[in-house]
Amino acid sequence: KFENLGLTPFSEYKLLKKSLSPSSLIKLNLNPNDFIAEFLFLFMPRLNAYALLNRIRLTSSDAVVDAADQTIKNIVEQYFRPNLSVEEVHKMTAEGRADPLKEFSVSAREELRRLSRGS
Repeated sequence: KFENLGLTPFSEYKLLKKSLSPSSLIKLNLNPNDFIAEFLFLFMPRLNAYALLNRIRLTSSDAVVDAADQTIKNIVEQYFRPNLSVEEVHKMTAEGRADPLKEFSVSAREELRRLSRGS
């Protein structure tokens, strides 16, 4: 696919994800097995996030589920934004906004503390 461009595997993966969609996979006339493999390669990370969210939903409080859901939304939204410059990443870090998992981990930690006090 992109082997003649000299890309790293990670760059190739990102390029594939951004350049292909389910409709473009259909246009490639892939056989069903190849179509499924390509579709899973492109979209499984998002599906895994929602599978994890649903596992969290089974045992966690609404606050933790809401924080996990918002974290996934933020990560997916960030994926479609333009890449950040080094300066923008530095500014976000200085402002404490660089950790996409912080809200979720704080919420989960608070719940774990409540549960451990109740035992």
